[in-house]
Amino acid sequence: MRHSNLFSTMAILVGSSLLCGTALGNTVVRMETSAGDIYVELYDDTAPITVTNFLNYVRDGDYDNSFIHRSAISPLIIQGGGYIYENNAYSRVPADAAIVNEYGADRPNERGTISMARTSAPDSATSEWFFNIADNSVTLGPQNTGGYAVFGRVLGSNNDAITSNDGNSMAAVDAIASLDRFNGINIDATLGGAWTEIPLIGFAAGQTYDPMQNLVRVVRITETNQLQRTTSFAGNSITLTTPTTITLSNIITSDTPDASTMPAGVQFSEGFFSFNIGGLTPGEATSIAMELPEDFQPNTYYMYGPTPDNASPHWYEFKYNGSTGAEFFGNNYVVLHFIDGQRGDADLLANGTITDPGAPGISAISSSSSNGGGCTLSRNSSSTPMSLDFGLLILIMLIHRAYKLTHP
Repeated sequence: MRHSNLFSTMAILVGSSLLCGTALGNTVVRMETSAGDIYVELYDDTAPITVTNFLNYVRDGDYDNSFIHRSAISPLIIQGGGYIYENNAYSRVPADAAIVNEYGADRPNERGTISMARTSAPDSATSEWFFNIADNSVTLGPQNTGGYAVFGRVLGSNNDAITSNDGNSMAAVDAIASLDRFNGINIDATLGGAWTEIPLIGFAAGQTYDPMQNLVRVVRITETNQLQRTTSFAGNSITLTTPTTITLSNIITSDTPDASTMPAGVQFSEGFFSFNIGGLTPGEATSIAMELPEDFQPNTYYMYGPTPDNASPHWYEFKYNGSTGAEFFGNNYVVLHFIDGQRGDADLLANGTITDPGAPGISAISSSSSNGGGCTLSRNSSSTPMSLDFGLLILIMLIHRAYKLTHP
């Protein structure tokens, strides 16, 4: 097995994180397919063995030029991760050793989830995976030889707050499932008799089969970002989106750290947030997207801590000034831009770690002037779109219906 040491290392890291109370981020991957891009949130925290196994294949490029080889009606799924087409030839995805079945009742095979495919033996999964098109939680539950392990979900399914239920990613999955199914041996002898339910794009019986045009190809799968969720002081769910290159830990939500000097005229109904950003090179810049409840649409963000010009902890407005600060989009998103050691980093040291103590707020008075800030608090249809540092933030802003209001 190629990754035995990596599995051991991952287990140690997971155990250490749990012991010290560090929050684990859920990795997001992008599947680039010939039917559209599919963004998938992986369950790093609740299915660590399965996610590690899947990411091993991703990082090795083993899924590059693979294809969806099965589209079944009962249960209603589409399946991939098993076969490759490149250089005018078919081959198997090189398989690592089988993994233990991590089926969990808290992760049922609902519509929009991704699970590991296997034989009738529970601990036989290797490289193949499938998307649940319908609710298969009973059919693929524990009574079915121990259940099939769900290890992630499509962003845009199951009432996901980041995209609506008809989001682009789930639309791509549904489009694949709606394709006509064929018995491979009837259209290409090299396919053999194994693929009896293969979905094909733009193909009909009697036509000339072109694998590059007709297969649902998975060009590549790449890691994009990670998601972490926490609960605000008001009891609402908050999602933080970060690059996979950094770690986010010690996420704490609380009431104000200093009520006596709180900024006047600002509503901080979701409370105060604190977290540590690690994994940076000293002085590196990074960004974090914060998704708040839909009915809370901030137009300001305040930090509490020292600044380069005032070493005593104090409140200061953290608006975007071209390098650091918070940007707002007229909806429930705020994007926080940091540079290690500069304004917004409570330790003010370029040491590869950023400590963020702050709170999104709604100010009754909207002003473009701030303590080092230089951008307005909202954008209109003539504003220049923001250039984000990592992929999923672009996706979020493009497909979220509230963001469309700023770009009609």
